[in-house]
Amino acid sequence: MIYIKLTPNARKELQALQRGSTYRLGMRCHALLLSDKGYSIPQLVEIFDVDRDTIRSWFQRWEENGISGLSDASRSGRPPVFTPQEEAQILEEAKKEPIQQVKCFQKKMEKRFKKSASLETFKRILKRGGLT
Repeated sequence: MIYIKLTPNARKELQALQRGSTYRLGMRCHALLLSDKGYSIPQLVEIFDVDRDTIRSWFQRWEENGISGLSDASRSGRPPVFTPQEEAQILEEAKKEPIQQVKCFQKKMEKRFKKSASLETFKRILKRGGLT
């Protein structure tokens, strides 16, 4: 059986991270804390509904890299249409005048930046800016 033994400092750090992080990172922290309490890998598999190899990889990442090893690796994906500066300008423009129709605002911004983006992209930008 493989168990993780944590120092008091590591335990406190994992407890704090478990509460104030993303769901998946919190789940990994919780698994380590439970292992420290004596839960076996088969028990953790049942609790977290993941494969045994997944639990082992969490443990291995913890042992090799500590807390930084528990975070999600960056994933590939489509690059954003607008740069952070352009998004800031879009939000600034949206704050100047109330938006009645997002579609009209979308056309206006596409013309201004000479970039095409979906209606959903504009809605996400406005939502991140707290405008919807």
